[in-house]
Amino acid sequence: MNLSIADIEEYLSIVRQAVREGRYEIERNENREENLKLSWQYMLPEEEIKKIIYSLTPLDFSEAVKNRKKRFANENTLRFWGKNVNLIERDSGQEKEIELYIKFNKEIDNYVIVISFHEAKHPVKKYFH
Repeated sequence: MNLSIADIEEYLSIVRQAVREGRYEIERNENREENLKLSWQYMLPEEEIKKIIYSLTPLDFSEAVKNRKKRFANENTLRFWGKNVNLIERDSGQEKEIELYIKFNKEIDNYVIVISFHEAKHPVKKYFH
């Protein structure tokens, strides 16, 4: 997929608007244990998550892939991001820099599902670097 910075900025604009309007959700279920783990390890209220999403730029973008799950076949492409952030560890109260791995699924009606929002297991390769 050949994407431009303008393509990614347009996508981010839609995501930001969905978050502002409350038309989004973060997956927090047994299949998304890493998302839950982030909230256990760091002080990360919903408002901070929103700020991180608002702060994403095209330079944080990693890749776009077609959703392979059959029940989501009609939905748009999954988009992946890597973002370095400073978070406060819950246990120590110390600030720590981590890279987040973020994955969005924007549905046809521009409702956004944040499928992944957790510490990256490996460095996230950036599309525009």
